[in-house]
Amino acid sequence: MATTVKALTIQQCSVQGCNHPADYKVFLADHNRNYGGDGNFYEQDISCPWLCEKHQVENEAGRKFYGKTGEYPYSKWGVNWSRVSGWTEYERLPPRNPD
Repeated sequence: MATTVKALTIQQCSVQGCNHPADYKVFLADHNRNYGGDGNFYEQDISCPWLCEKHQVENEAGRKFYGKTGEYPYSKWGVNWSRVSGWTEYERLPPRNPD
């Protein structure tokens, strides 16, 4: 009897020129009562949705905060969105099978 196994899609790091597989899914998070509902905003970063381990570390090391707003080298909707309020959060992806 054959077993059907769901294929795992491996995302690539979103940093230009990087060919490493992603280790993290990247999100923009914020809290502001003007958003309505519970005031929380949490969406995948549209300019840098995936980061490898190396670039996640660089992204955090290069962050700068101005009040509650963070600026990052790679995430938070890119250079043109640097004035978007909020901060970056990461979701570690499941380990890849080395086979």
